[in-house]
Amino acid sequence: MKIVILTSILLVVSTYSFAQNEVVVEVPKGTSKIILTNDLNKEENFKHVIDMLLEQSHFIASKDSEFGTIKTEARPIKGLNCLYYFSIRIKDQTIIISGSFKLNMIITIGMVGSTGEYTDISNKGMKGSPFRKSFEIMHEFSKKLKYSQVKYEPL
Repeated sequence: MKIVILTSILLVVSTYSFAQNEVVVEVPKGTSKIILTNDLNKEENFKHVIDMLLEQSHFIASKDSEFGTIKTEARPIKGLNCLYYFSIRIKDQTIIISGSFKLNMIITIGMVGSTGEYTDISNKGMKGSPFRKSFEIMHEFSKKLKYSQVKYEPL
C-alpha cells in the first residue's frame, strides 16, 4: 500500500515538474494583429518572412520591399468551406501579421445572389469556427518566425 501511495505522489510531482518547463502565453480575445520583435533589419526580416511563407507553401500575391508589405494568395482552411490570406507589414526589427478570411458560400434569395466578403482574422468565436481556425493558422505561422518578443493587439 505504501508503495502505491509513494508511486502516485512521485508521478504527480514529476508530471507537475515537467509541465512547468513549457510557458503557455494565452492570446487575448479579440486579437487581430500579432507583432513580433527581433534583431533583424527591414531587409533581413523581409527575406526571412518570404522564405518562411514559401516554405509553408503559401503563394505570394503581392510584395513591396520598399514599403515592407507582403500579401499572400487566398488558401482554403482545412475542414471548413473558407479561404484566408495574410497581410504582413515589415519594419526594422518588427513584423506585423494580420489577415482576412471569407466563407465560400453564395446566399440566394429569389433571383439575387450574394457571396461572402472578407472579414478580419480575429481571436474570437467558438472552437472550430472560421474566426478561431483562421486565427490559429495565423498564430502557428507567427511562431515559425524569428522573434524575441511577441505582442498581441486588437484591430
